[in-house]
Amino acid sequence: MAKKYVYLFKEGNANMRELLGGKGANLGEMTAADIPVPAGFVVTAEAYRYFIRHNNYTDHFAALLKEAGTDETKLCAAAGKLRALILEGQFPDDLVKEVT
Repeated sequence: MAKKYVYLFKEGNANMRELLGGKGANLGEMTAADIPVPAGFVVTAEAYRYFIRHNNYTDHFAALLKEAGTDETKLCAAAGKLRALILEGQFPDDLVKEVT
């Protein structure tokens, strides 16, 4: 079975915090409790990791962060480089299909 990367709020709950993140899991709980929440969905943390692997960024990201160390100026510069890479990245077709 293919991995699922997108969950509707109504599919989420507190037990899915690691998968959906705190906000996504809480939105699921609120939806289940009939608290008025606009319809929506959560893209999982695994979807992010899949995107990173698909673009072969894992080692590059690690190298940028290692080079920056704990120096705040270097970390800010590395963050800018990471952001630019993410914006240039290509989404895997199966992930695009699931999100859209």
